[in-house]
Amino acid sequence: MSIGENKERRRSLAIDKQIEQDRTRSMYQVKVLVLGAQGSGKETMVRHMKTFHPQGFTSEELAGWRTIIHRNIMDAAKSVILTASKMGVEFSRENNWTTSILKDRCSDPELIVSADYFYLHLSRITQDKYVPSEEDVLMARPDAMGITETTFDMGPILLRVVELHSQQPERKKWIHCFEGVTSIIFCAALSDYDQIIPEDEKQTKLKESMALFKSVVNSQWFRRTSIVLFLTKCDQFKAKLPKAPLEEFFPGYTGGSDVNKASKFILWNFMQENRATLTVYPQ
Repeated sequence: MSIGENKERRRSLAIDKQIEQDRTRSMYQVKVLVLGAQGSGKETMVRHMKTFHPQGFTSEELAGWRTIIHRNIMDAAKSVILTASKMGVEFSRENNWTTSILKDRCSDPELIVSADYFYLHLSRITQDKYVPSEEDVLMARPDAMGITETTFDMGPILLRVVELHSQQPERKKWIHCFEGVTSIIFCAALSDYDQIIPEDEKQTKLKESMALFKSVVNSQWFRRTSIVLFLTKCDQFKAKLPKAPLEEFFPGYTGGSDVNKASKFILWNFMQENRATLTVYPQ
């Protein structure tokens, strides 16, 4: 290809890029903010959306998760060894990390929930030419920080999904930055009701989620914003209730280990924080 042809090709590509940018700007844009405490399920929300979207993950995007997954496996191994040490459990061929006595401690915040999945697929994941599948990506746990945005081209609508990955002390810095948000997806893990947060040993992760929800739902920046409240990790919540009674953490609760009563009680507590009477859609 001659120099002249190269210049013409670059010019053509630049025009195509400009046309695409102009088309994107002309689309009706919908901005959705995904919020929730760490481990609430918000981390996988956008990844699930990508798997359902026709564009999905590119091969390059999938390959980019390989290092993260390998790091997850190492982190899980360290967490399990520490937990086993605390419990006095010794490892052997017959008594490895997958034994029920260790699985019973999966509620421990040091353990990575996805460890079961990755260890079952360890032979595939450790291959030299391993490329993560979409299921692998959904199970991965990235150390994301700051703000990330993912766009979905939906014909006449451009959906902009903004994820916030932030620690508790930083929240006051970002709450005012989200003017123009059409909707908020707020995730809270039901199973976090007995999990103590490192920053405050008197506070549980679920109550921390309620405090965050209160600050969001009553913020002046979201007065015209609808909110979808996702209460996640229902299976883990159901398994925990008989072992860790909800009333130990919420003295006002009187429904015992009935998962429906317990879920409705927690939902009621969240809705009580909606002083601004925004439209909230519980899921």
